[in-house]
Amino acid sequence: IYCLLDKHREGLDHYEEAVRIKEMAMTRGVSNNGSMEKLISCLQEVIRLQKMSLSEEDEGNDETNNEEQLAPVLFKLGNLFAKTRNYDNAIRHYNETLQIQKRHLGEHHLDVGNTLHNLGNAYYQKQDYDKALASYQQSLTLSEYNLGPDQEEVAETRNCIGNVQKQLGNYDDAMECYQEALRVRREALAANSNSSHKNDLAMATVLHNVATVHDIKGEYDDAMTCFREVLRIRKTKGGDSSENIEIANTLHGIANVHVHKSEFHKAMNCFHESLRIRKLLFGKDDLHVAHTLLNIGAVYDSMNDDAKAMECYEETLRIYRLFEEEEDGEDGLWLMGDGQHHGNLARAIHNIGLIYDQRGRYKDAIQFFEDALKVYTNMNRGGGGSSSEQDSSQSKNVDEANTFHNLGCVYDKMSDYESAMQSYHQALSIYKPTLGPNHIKTVSTIHNMGMILARNKETHEQALKCFHNVLTVRSDKLGEGHEDVAETRCCIAKLLNERNELEESLDHFKSALRCQTKNIGKDSAVVGNTLFGLGIVHSKRNELGESLNCLRESLRIRQLTLDAGGEASAAHDDIAETHYCLGCVCEEIGEHEEAMQNLTKALTMKTLLKGKDH
Repeated sequence: IYCLLDKHREGLDHYEEAVRIKEMAMTRGVSNNGSMEKLISCLQEVIRLQKMSLSEEDEGNDETNNEEQLAPVLFKLGNLFAKTRNYDNAIRHYNETLQIQKRHLGEHHLDVGNTLHNLGNAYYQKQDYDKALASYQQSLTLSEYNLGPDQEEVAETRNCIGNVQKQLGNYDDAMECYQEALRVRREALAANSNSSHKNDLAMATVLHNVATVHDIKGEYDDAMTCFREVLRIRKTKGGDSSENIEIANTLHGIANVHVHKSEFHKAMNCFHESLRIRKLLFGKDDLHVAHTLLNIGAVYDSMNDDAKAMECYEETLRIYRLFEEEEDGEDGLWLMGDGQHHGNLARAIHNIGLIYDQRGRYKDAIQFFEDALKVYTNMNRGGGGSSSEQDSSQSKNVDEANTFHNLGCVYDKMSDYESAMQSYHQALSIYKPTLGPNHIKTVSTIHNMGMILARNKETHEQALKCFHNVLTVRSDKLGEGHEDVAETRCCIAKLLNERNELEESLDHFKSALRCQTKNIGKDSAVVGNTLFGLGIVHSKRNELGESLNCLRESLRIRQLTLDAGGEASAAHDDIAETHYCLGCVCEEIGEHEEAMQNLTKALTMKTLLKGKDH
């Protein structure tokens, strides 16, 4: 009313008092979405009136300039927009704050660093990692300049930089940031035995991030050690475990490590405990619950319990339908107005597509992947803002790229190589500008493209170029001992074998075999395949004794793994091929009886598999 009466100073006083009271209510937990919207509205009025006051001062040539007082309000409003996931408005208000702070406080002031930190947070949430990294690094420089390198505020920024490096696939750089942040946190705790539980929990957050990098790099024992320490801290310092979301998140991390180690029952126990906590905190129809159900469904699928897996996925979709109904989307299940809901729904649909893929129901898998892509298309068209910056960020959705990648994998399995390559190219068009050309996801897609190119002798050179690119990145990011590096070496070795570059082929096969035997076990299927490749190369090099040993061991493993998987080894193409090659080598060294046995078995299997006139 004061504003309507043109008494702007009085109006501003009341709006500022309203903001103070609403903030107190939110601090006490007396808040909801409506409270947040009203607080945002109040702050916008405060800013409008302060700007009006500044304009009047300029017109009156008043030397008093209150612009500096505007910066904290803009900063506060940016924080509220960030909390409501309106990151474009958050970024706009942070940038306006920065301009005022730099004019009045100078470019090296600590407040400038704090604003840059929050600006980095907003860019991070938008998956605009290059801008996030630039903002965090500027913030780090100012924090170190004003506070010194060993302050907890500096550690927090280093932790955030580590998060960006992790998203960009720079795992060693991420680990370096996390370890430095962890050092500062630990030294601060050691120096102050009376420090608050908040400091312990901050250290647990960094340690949790260290654990995730260990997990990504396949260092599962180290990951588990870190996660268990995080769980201990959060249980002892974070209050009642039944009401602590951070404990639920830690249990998720531990469960993921168990999944990667194929310890599915242990993983299931952790996921169910996380689910219990999330239901208690958010109710059974919350998106946190849906996310956990997706993970539980994936574990059931790994345990070959299809019925329970699908039950989890259907419950997940039921929850997302509730949110979709609230948004009243025009195309039913697949279209929702809010970008965050869009992404969660698309991931749920995508994961169901993965299950159908694993079951060999490829047409159903394609349908679900395409439905997920419809959701992303709708996100790119509209959903929550009109700025070109937002459209650019949305069009670079990494989850959308993952869906294109997996769609390509299904087409690949169906021998529709043209459609597979189209999907892989779509994935790359998002991965490269978003994550960079040397990210693990980027080179995984390039690896799959190389596999298709390797099928045709005319494109072997292109395939080899792809694989060498992948090998360089995987070796750098994951380490020489990682199984993905071994997989790429095997692909290179096979192509080199076909080009009769036998010595280099042999080196790649041997390096792969050492890694696979150590990481996966000497009786794994991939070891059997690598031994077969080694046997062929040794044979072509006329190293028949080594060839015979490799092929015999390959046959043993292949029969073992097929029998363990419930497949009949009596008529399998890999077994037939191994018998055939064994027979040829035995014939060359004069072991005619063994040669006859192997060639007869190969002939019997090939006849069953291909027909007698093949």
